[in-house]
Amino acid sequence: MNQDWVIDKLGPREVNADVGLCRGDHSGLREHIFGPDHFDLGLNPTSVWIESFEHLHELAATRAPLQLSGARWYHHCAVRGVQGDTIWIANSAPGYKNCFSNIDRNLYQQLGTWRATWVR
Repeated sequence: MNQDWVIDKLGPREVNADVGLCRGDHSGLREHIFGPDHFDLGLNPTSVWIESFEHLHELAATRAPLQLSGARWYHHCAVRGVQGDTIWIANSAPGYKNCFSNIDRNLYQQLGTWRATWVR
């Protein structure tokens, strides 16, 4: 599975060049990518609104990789884990809204509300 496969499976009603992922609550990913379990792996997608920086830090430390989006960031990224007191991310747009490879408490406040999705 790669980026082109995901874009093809989502289709233009779920992802496009104008806005990226069309549903910020990750429901398109859950319905079309994780939910159907295309490879019969017993996938169980879970998606939650993040309650606090501590909540995100705990999820990043215990459940990474995660899909993460911030409402004021208007961007999606992958969470790799934690680095000290920050959230370590894989960011396809390094520097966008002053976010590079880590989200600290300050960026968390500036760029949220946050939604995370993971698969187990």
